[in-house]
Amino acid sequence: MSDGVALGIQAALVSLHSPTFGRLWLSNEFHPGDTVSVTCLQAMVLAAEARTGCRPQRRTALLAGRLAAVEAAVQALVDRVEASFGQQREAQDQLADAAHTLSKWQGAVRSLTSDYERQNRQQTVHCQLAWAQRKVDTYTQRLPRCQQTLQRAARRLARHERQYDEAWAAVQQLRQQQQQLLADNTANPNPIRATFRVDGGFASLANIYWLIEMGYDVYT
Repeated sequence: MSDGVALGIQAALVSLHSPTFGRLWLSNEFHPGDTVSVTCLQAMVLAAEARTGCRPQRRTALLAGRLAAVEAAVQALVDRVEASFGQQREAQDQLADAAHTLSKWQGAVRSLTSDYERQNRQQTVHCQLAWAQRKVDTYTQRLPRCQQTLQRAARRLARHERQYDEAWAAVQQLRQQQQQLLADNTANPNPIRATFRVDGGFASLANIYWLIEMGYDVYT
């Protein structure tokens, strides 16, 4: 490009094959050389429909089935988020309880140490001071474990909330798409039968779903 080495350009081409006139170009959009083909397909299909003024009957029943499946998955994620939230609250309570109990026994050790020094008493293996010190050791070890449990619960909750947000966004998108397809069918009393042939680089799962639900027969 311009006498230099560069990424170049790509042309996103849509053509119609006519028995009478042969190959007719419907749209031609230029993109940078690093553009991924899969991101261009929907715009190309809509450009072809706009140019010809024709489109097939939208397959709204297929989209409705996929929407129902995604909505069911969202409800399952709601249950998972609620369970994760409960586990986080339980971990928070356990951490708070461990910290409170540790503080209580630390105070008991200080108080008993002061009493023993004032009374000139010697500490024994089974005395109150030794018992309190063992409790301090127990909860000192327990506290980091409680903190780790809380961290894991927080990460799990964040992951489930992120999954829920993504699934809910998909539901919203599918609902909007469903309304659009219903409107397309209402405004299209004379749908055509059409086949879309695309290079494999355009064939993501989402694009194949979209093309079929848009009413096309697909070859890729």
